[in-house]
Amino acid sequence: MTKKRLALIAVLPLTVAVVLGVLAMLPPRPGVTKANFDRVEKRMTLSEVWEILGKDSVIVPTGFAFSGNAARWERFQEELRTKTTHSWSGDDGAHAEITFRHDVVENKTMWIGPRETIWQKIRRWLRLS
Repeated sequence: MTKKRLALIAVLPLTVAVVLGVLAMLPPRPGVTKANFDRVEKRMTLSEVWEILGKDSVIVPTGFAFSGNAARWERFQEELRTKTTHSWSGDDGAHAEITFRHDVVENKTMWIGPRETIWQKIRRWLRLS
């Protein structure tokens, strides 16, 4: 083998490793992805979650049903005042819902993964569809 060929064989894996290392060090982009959903933790504020998933959330209407006495009615009213569920949807069909109490994460309610294949995703990225 020639020295040029050996140098090329040695440089190619190094180049790939450097590119992957740089990509791994970049900060995550906001959006509705499983990785970003997993970054959300209890006790985060709504604004912190918006930085991770994006600000285009929709408040999901609550469908509470009530039955009980006056004390339960007071607790029910407090629940309605302090608890909200926000929903995020991605371009790829991914969907996330998170419940907040006083604008602080109480529960990661739901994650639905993307509904498109890798080929559909590439077509969307290239704006072919």
